[in-house]
Amino acid sequence: MTLSNGQIERLAVGAITNVANQPGCFLVPNIPVGDKGISFDGNISVFTDSSEKKESLFGIVPVQVKGTEVAHFHKGVRSFSLDMGHYRNYLNSDGVLLLVVEVKSDGDSKIFYKSLLGMELNQLVRIYGHQKTKSVELRPLEETNLYTVCYKFLREQKHQPRMLVEKQIFSPEAFQEYRLSSTTFDTSNPKTSSIFEHDFNVYGVINETHFPYKVARIESMATSSLTRLSINGNLYNLTAELSFEQNKTTVVIEQVVTINIYETEQKFNFHFMGFRSLSIQLELIPLVIDLLSGHPVDFEDYGFVLKLDVQKISDDLREMQIYHQNLLDMVVAYKLLGIPENTLFESSDNTDVYLQLLAITKTVNQNFLHGIVIEKPENTLLLNIKLGDKSIVVLYNPKGERLLINGYSEAVLKIECVIHTGQEEEGFPHSIYSLLSEEALGKSVNFNFDIIKRSFDSFDPFINIKTFDWTNQFCLKCVHAYDLSNNSQLLDLANYVYDKYPIDFNTVDYSDHYDRIIFINRLQIHKRLNGTLDEVMSEKLIEIKHEAIAHSDKELLFCINVLLEIKIEASIGFRQLKYETQEFYKDLPIYKLYLEL
Repeated sequence: MTLSNGQIERLAVGAITNVANQPGCFLVPNIPVGDKGISFDGNISVFTDSSEKKESLFGIVPVQVKGTEVAHFHKGVRSFSLDMGHYRNYLNSDGVLLLVVEVKSDGDSKIFYKSLLGMELNQLVRIYGHQKTKSVELRPLEETNLYTVCYKFLREQKHQPRMLVEKQIFSPEAFQEYRLSSTTFDTSNPKTSSIFEHDFNVYGVINETHFPYKVARIESMATSSLTRLSINGNLYNLTAELSFEQNKTTVVIEQVVTINIYETEQKFNFHFMGFRSLSIQLELIPLVIDLLSGHPVDFEDYGFVLKLDVQKISDDLREMQIYHQNLLDMVVAYKLLGIPENTLFESSDNTDVYLQLLAITKTVNQNFLHGIVIEKPENTLLLNIKLGDKSIVVLYNPKGERLLINGYSEAVLKIECVIHTGQEEEGFPHSIYSLLSEEALGKSVNFNFDIIKRSFDSFDPFINIKTFDWTNQFCLKCVHAYDLSNNSQLLDLANYVYDKYPIDFNTVDYSDHYDRIIFINRLQIHKRLNGTLDEVMSEKLIEIKHEAIAHSDKELLFCINVLLEIKIEASIGFRQLKYETQEFYKDLPIYKLYLEL
């Protein structure tokens, strides 16, 4: 039997009136039948007690009622479509409570509700205003009660006046914090406790005043902190991030391992995000092995337990056990090469740091080249081997007891180094570390300040012009390396070498070309270490500046103006240099200070 429109309307209004008139439900419905206005069918008065006196009136909720005949009631949420004109009218009236009543031919009914308030209505009109109709989702009233729905409607309505909704007077940056509220989410009821199924009103807060921002649905939640994990009788303190989406939980441990758990499909996957450091791996991998062996992990701080189906992961377990043994082998290689176990690596250019470290480990432990290509393997070489965003300096010696040793070691310190700048020219003794690039000095994780410093103690690094130039280039490389790594030991190293120059700060001969070089370079080192020059240094620079002006020494003037932070004179002076000179200075550390003016 099909119901008439009038019957459907009367049954729908009757169902709402019946619910509103239940004992303990402080509501007075005013929803006439057959005499409805445009977009609104009536209202429901909400009281704070059963007296129904004007003093206890909390507010009046405008309603629109839509009855629809069905053969079977919808389970869960349902959608309902309305003309866009209705949404505009609701917005102009600060909202409406939409009530859709499903009616069966036997007169049975089920009520669904949707609180349509200013923020959501404004978004609907702004985004979908070009459409004729737009559907919205409604939740079954049986999840809650009509009084709670009406009370929450009025509570939210006062925070969403049309003036503030349509004209957001503050930018997001102005808000001190954000606060969320919902007319449907309720953790006390299992049916409404899934946070991902509900819309939230987002308010920006300034001095405890709420300003409507937008309506949003939470797609995921995450928390990250130092967490206690217990597994197989072992307790770990690791940084863990747990994120929750609908039907999916993601666990990230120490930014190394990601485990995705798909609850509906009852399956999981995990992968490594990167190597990071050996110390982290050595702490984390035994936990992963226990997990793959079927032991549950208890995230004690979150009350969350993770357990995997071991029948599906036997191959993963075997691979992880091999991986763990490789890590233990790395401990030996790290110690021999002087690499701190807590060194953090970041992959670069799609390179796998673990595979690079594994190749070095096998080469060191097996004394045979593995995955390392050397152009002239018959020669003894000081090598800088890149490892992700860092590197290590090693001595490759095909005739030595060990093929690779720590490049910053006592054994390397004993090697006599003679520099030849030309095929026919006589060589001069120098530090073997003067051969390293600024990248090697700045990024080598086994860098040893004391070893390099001592390598300059067995000769005079400024004995002649050739040695002076080579030594000065090394000191400039140290300054460059500092700019790459921010390791102040590199500046201390340059100062240590410059201290061997046979004059001090107070006896500089400003007419001497080499004195001026040392003076300028030491001042730019001082500026990097201390951020500024002291008054005595500035006075001496001004003295030299007069000499530079008198002799039209544009290069010296440029350097002095940079150190004195006279930006306009430095800029003009740089432009007056020849193109070739400009390009030369762009590769010098002084140019970085110039760019920072």
